[in-house]
Amino acid sequence: MNTTRRLAATLSTLAIAASCPALGTSGPALASPISGANVARQPAVTTATPGPGWTVITMGPTAKPAAAQQMVLVSPTGKQQVVARVSSRAAVVDVSNDGRRVLYVDVVNQKTVYRVFDLRTRRASVVGGPASDAAHVRFTQPSGTALLVRTMDQGVPNTGWIKRTTLTGTVKATYARTANANYMSPSPDGLFLVSQNSRAQLQVNGNGGAFVRTLANPAGYRMCSAQHWTSTRQFTAVCMSSRAPYSAQVFRYDLRGGKPVLLTGKLPIKGVAHELGYQDLWGTPKGQVVARVSGCGTPALARVNGTRLSSLPVGGQGSGALAVTGTRIPYWTGDGCEGGMRDLRSHDLATGRSTVLAGGTVNRGQQVRSAVALDRMR
Repeated sequence: MNTTRRLAATLSTLAIAASCPALGTSGPALASPISGANVARQPAVTTATPGPGWTVITMGPTAKPAAAQQMVLVSPTGKQQVVARVSSRAAVVDVSNDGRRVLYVDVVNQKTVYRVFDLRTRRASVVGGPASDAAHVRFTQPSGTALLVRTMDQGVPNTGWIKRTTLTGTVKATYARTANANYMSPSPDGLFLVSQNSRAQLQVNGNGGAFVRTLANPAGYRMCSAQHWTSTRQFTAVCMSSRAPYSAQVFRYDLRGGKPVLLTGKLPIKGVAHELGYQDLWGTPKGQVVARVSGCGTPALARVNGTRLSSLPVGGQGSGALAVTGTRIPYWTGDGCEGGMRDLRSHDLATGRSTVLAGGTVNRGQQVRSAVALDRMR
């Protein structure tokens, strides 16, 4: 595979891996405590609504992959609260911006089913309508009271339509046709949607579905996709160069227009992460953190020191970052490129230390199988 195809395939894999966890087999039941030697050492969470830096996970017995899992809230410091019992193959997909609702996917009678779990009422409801035959579903609106649903366009490969629905499945808006549903990103206030159009350009639509504008790709770049929001009107995006040597670079975009700003132009490419470039960049109280495109399927993170990079023990082979929040980076670890998740950890940029939050040595005999951070990497 040549470099440009390898880079395109890698970026597509990264997006799919971030948005499509493993599927499950049955519906939720009542919550029950996690079994494990060290559970008693974890104080109960005193609030049912998580905030920035919190993570929602599913976790089940390592030796019994077919056994039911627990859905667990994990605080930035590792405090745990079990909120529900779910099937052995259920996987969390998204968390609403206000931390109240969790979207997770399951399979019932060989059919994909999306459910919304309310952390306040402790009740789960099945999402109907277009979501019952969707390729991709996620929350829009800060309260999680609406969903973005992408349905496949039969007969046209890799294309489809994005619709906004209520939690019961009623269609409220239909957006323009999209080329890749893995690249749809609603603004934090829910007023706008950025997606990738059929020309691999960034397209902006209003909450009601109306077309707002197309954000042109930077000169010399193609196939841009939104990454994470830095405000309600600005976001980062990764774009692939259109000429050899092919690489990916990170830009800052503004919904109100103007030229995109290159953020990773001074960072080295040759010899870094298979020379594929970068996927995202964050500003933190301890300096900038960059995500390097990795051939392993998840971005490898590094601290930026001028024009130099210092690798972090996050991402790349056998692990993946979930968010970058202040000085903390919650991330999962697993078994190599093709292995699943094993435990949830947090890396502190201030101390340089990593701590196990769930699974592993904290919940012995338990394996983290899916995880989504409240302020997830979009």
